[in-house]
Amino acid sequence: MSEVISKISDKLKSLEKELELVEAKTESSEFFNLGSLEML
Repeated sequence: MSEVISKISDKLKSLEKELELVEAKTESSEFFNLGSLEML
């Protein structure tokens, strides 16, 4: 049972890292879009 729990927590941790990467990419692209709009 503890093996299953550790596997699940490992998957959750990797999912959290992926989410953080996606959020960082989204924030930077939103910032870029705002910057390019202001330049028009």
